[in-house]
Amino acid sequence: MNTVDIHLSNPDNPVFLAMAGPQVEDSLPLKWKDNVVVKCGVERDIAPNKTVRLGYGYNSDAVRASTMTPFLPTILSNYFTAGFGWRRSSWEYDTAYQYSYRPTLHTSQSDLVGGDQTDSTYDVQAHWLFLGATKKF
Repeated sequence: MNTVDIHLSNPDNPVFLAMAGPQVEDSLPLKWKDNVVVKCGVERDIAPNKTVRLGYGYNSDAVRASTMTPFLPTILSNYFTAGFGWRRSSWEYDTAYQYSYRPTLHTSQSDLVGGDQTDSTYDVQAHWLFLGATKKF
C-alpha cells in the first residue's frame, strides 16, 4: 500500500461545517514494502476423540519506520499458536491460543506531515483466545 486516501463529506455538525467546509480530503503516505508470508503447522490426534495443534506464522516487515503511524493497524510479524480439539458424540469443541507480535519499530525521522511520530517507538503484541463448538447433523 502506498497511501491511504481519506475523503469526508456532508458533515452534520454546523461548527465543523463552518470551520472545515463541506468536505475534507487528506492522504496519509505509507510506502509499505511487499512482504513474504510463511506459515506452518502440525495437527496430531492424541486419542480417538482428541486432537492437538501447533503452528507458527511469519510475515516479513512491510511497514517503513519513516511512515509508521499508530492510527493504522500494523502487520504483526510472528504468530505462535496452540490448540486443542475434542469430539463427543455429534459435537466438536475447539480451543486455541495465539500470541502475535512485531519487533520494535523506531522512527528517527518521520515522513508524515508535520513530522508526526518523529523519534517515536512502536511496540505491539496481541494475545488471542478462540473457542468454538460445532454440531454435526
